[in-house]
Amino acid sequence: MFENMLPNNLNVYATTAVDSEESSYTCYFDDKKDTYLGNSYSVHWMEDSDQEVLTTETLQKQFKIVEKETIESHMQEFGDMSIVQLPVSEFQGRKDSKPVFVLKVEKDSVRSHDVHIETVKRKLMKSNSEERER
Repeated sequence: MFENMLPNNLNVYATTAVDSEESSYTCYFDDKKDTYLGNSYSVHWMEDSDQEVLTTETLQKQFKIVEKETIESHMQEFGDMSIVQLPVSEFQGRKDSKPVFVLKVEKDSVRSHDVHIETVKRKLMKSNSEERER
């Protein structure tokens, strides 16, 4: 998305879930809604923001944590790399963090390109088990 497009002198820093050759991964399938509720990269980013003290965590530290947790894909960063030294709170606001229980999202992660197929499979399995119960 930003590869060879975002110069490093615009005072802009961007991260992506994947490189230009990969698919991102969805997670947190909701059986009642028959849909995936999150993207693995975004979920890890939000969970990190919930757990960390944003006034002391830098964008660089956040990127490294989220990158380590997002094992299915290769996160990328682009633009003005001097920005990574700034605290996350400069962009997300200041708040006190409290410990949060975090589920591992990889157990139901699915490539974004395969979401439709996986959703149909789940519907079929659900209808088959309902048939057996009758």
